Amino acid sequence: MQAQNGQPEQPTAIEPQVAAPLPPLDEDFPASHFVDNNRIHVEFGTHITANGNIIAINAAELAPENEPNLRQKLHKSFTINSSSFFDMPMNAAISGALASFIPVSQETKQAMRARQITDWIREDDETAGLTAPATIDKIREPFRAMIEHRMKKPDIDPQIQEMSKNAISMYLMMDEAVRRAGYSGHMAQFARGAANPRDFVTRLGDKLGFDTDRFIDTARTEGAMGVGRMMGLDEQFLASVGQLTERLPDLKFSANAVANWQIGRRMPGMQFAGVDETINAGIEPRINAKIMAERMAVNYNYTVPPAIKKTQYEVAGLLNYLPSELRETLYLLGTEVVYTPEGTVQHLPPHAPAYGFNSQDVESPDNLHNGLFHIFLSAKDDAEASARLVAHESHHFIAPASITKQEIGIADELLYDDQLRLKALEELMDKWQVAEGKGDRATQKQVIDELNRDEFITSSGKRFSDSISNAEMLTFRNMVKHAYDRLQVDSEYYHHSPYASSDYNSPMTEVIPRFAELKYVRLRENPEMLEFLTPGLCKVYDEIYMPHVRNQLQELRQRAALQQPQPEELQAGAPQAIQPQQPGGEAAPVPGTPVIDAEAVRDAQQEVAMDAVQDKPDTKLAAQVTTAEKGLYHNPDHGPLI
Repeated sequence: MQAQNGQPEQPTAIEPQVAAPLPPLDEDFPASHFVDNNRIHVEFGTHITANGNIIAINAAELAPENEPNLRQKLHKSFTINSSSFFDMPMNAAISGALASFIPVSQETKQAMRARQITDWIREDDETAGLTAPATIDKIREPFRAMIEHRMKKPDIDPQIQEMSKNAISMYLMMDEAVRRAGYSGHMAQFARGAANPRDFVTRLGDKLGFDTDRFIDTARTEGAMGVGRMMGLDEQFLASVGQLTERLPDLKFSANAVANWQIGRRMPGMQFAGVDETINAGIEPRINAKIMAERMAVNYNYTVPPAIKKTQYEVAGLLNYLPSELRETLYLLGTEVVYTPEGTVQHLPPHAPAYGFNSQDVESPDNLHNGLFHIFLSAKDDAEASARLVAHESHHFIAPASITKQEIGIADELLYDDQLRLKALEELMDKWQVAEGKGDRATQKQVIDELNRDEFITSSGKRFSDSISNAEMLTFRNMVKHAYDRLQVDSEYYHHSPYASSDYNSPMTEVIPRFAELKYVRLRENPEMLEFLTPGLCKVYDEIYMPHVRNQLQELRQRAALQQPQPEELQAGAPQAIQPQQPGGEAAPVPGTPVIDAEAVRDAQQEVAMDAVQDKPDTKLAAQVTTAEKGLYHNPDHGPLI
């Protein structure tokens, strides 16, 4: 583009923007609380990492006066056992490659053999019809399928447990050997370009001075501890690793437990401490290091740019489309909202290919109070589309343990009735559309008469003509098509989606959020049409889902009243501050910046650097250890991205 003087016109700076929100529906719990308490993160104003759990930190959180809240947030992020060590791709690839040389022990083989015999007997009984378990029909029982999937506990067999312990042992020993040899960085650097596990070990051997064949023979005959002795690691360290790996199954092979242990064991006086004490000793230094690294990243400038602050309030305005009870529930759970002005969220960690997603990291599906909750949103073309996205992602919230069996049964009956109703409506509207194309007014009238029959009357006593209001028939036809595809699970849309997989969640996981899009945005001015389309789902939402939200809210309010965080407790054990050096060598006073162990700083910096690496595991090595990775423990409760 040319300016009037003939010179190229300078491009205008693009500020993060979100479509202007529609008029707020509910102010009982002001959405501005999310902004005031740094719960809304806008790209370019927030640093987002996903090396295990998602952590989003904006500049305002790093201000000294906000440090108590930040410490509380990081303490939860660094102690929750929701992410397995093997949920991070490079950890799984590297540890799986190293452990692939260790055979399964005879004890585990015997345990597996006994288990197989037990399974065979059970299958034989089931064939005889003696102990046949009740199976879930995802079409007739979608609500039950959703709840039971969320509540399902993993059954870790002895082989997976042993392989996982071997993998972490080998990883920690090789990592320690690399550190003691003076190399910096992460073992992923040694894995870069490795074609297979042997190639990876050879690359390590070239740097650490051991023979590949001797390494492999030692692993096969003496296991992980034998490899550690071959590497010259002391017996005290090997014993500590053994104690940790014996403890990890109870901690779901937690990535946090491993990271905290690595830092904790280097703290003064911790070399001979017990495993739990060592893990706990690493938490505070890790928090300190993270805060220091993030403060350095923003150059100790805690000011939120006006463009970012403006966008934060615009995003908050969209939260006003949620019912107040749900909005407050999400807030009290600690939910954070991340927004990008791009068209998808795929470029942000953890790189989900979607317009938005809801991440829930919980240690147990029957206890959400210590969970980590994030909602990711991308920019949409208009305010309504943005509001729909917010309504959708926010309604993925559910506390499965609070739904009773009776409620599940009622919900499934209502939802199945809706399936039959929507199929009937779909057929009628197909008939109407064909008649419309032919100009067949008699058939169109016949369709409308059928829609007004008694069997289609809503629970509030309204017939079709009362429910459609002033909407055109073509509009109603489009809404029937949308409801048929999205609001009942027996549709082609869901049959060809990831939800159709037998080992994946019920499509019902998507039905409630898509219903919320209609209820609170698209059909907010015409609730009668929504009730006519899916009267059963309306009852499920009003009489089961929202009471479930209100019950959670009451419990969260009580917990908030009883458990006021004490800043002194959060900062217990943090030493006095060190100050960043100015060019002249004098210390620049930055209150609240704690002293931390140099190794902890290195770990924190390495953790930040690994965020990108973990998302992109070396394809050659990962492809070679796929079989091994499948035998490692992955936490099914970690971060359902929906």
